[in-house]
Amino acid sequence: MNIEMLTASALQYLPDNYFSTSNLEITFTTGSGTFIADPETGNYIQQPGTPIIITASVSEDEDSVNQPIPGSQGVAVLNLKGRFVNPKLIPATVKLDSIGTAKLTNNDGLTVSGTWKFTAIIQNRINSYTAKRGTFFKGTITTGSAV
Repeated sequence: MNIEMLTASALQYLPDNYFSTSNLEITFTTGSGTFIADPETGNYIQQPGTPIIITASVSEDEDSVNQPIPGSQGVAVLNLKGRFVNPKLIPATVKLDSIGTAKLTNNDGLTVSGTWKFTAIIQNRINSYTAKRGTFFKGTITTGSAV
């Protein structure tokens, strides 16, 4: 029995609501493809497109150490890991180097907002497995004034 058959058989026992609670919301804004002239500078600027919102279930990434940024007092970087809840698969327009905004909600209902950066996006080679469990990822939220 190969890995594909083992994974496929395990999927039938995986509940649909696995990792269904989301505590992270990431928003990315991509360009719409249309450009207009900026009235102040005359430069062409791209119009913003529809925001892409990803919800995820995350926890602190113990493999990565939350390092202070030298010379950046009041700035914190939180290392997180988790799986996408909605959508389960990463949208095609979101790449590893995409930067977005994030809002993390803890168990007490307190929120932390900041700038989101992915450090890893891991798709299982069996799409049906990833579509059921959600794309695994690692990333950081930077709070404060530095990015």
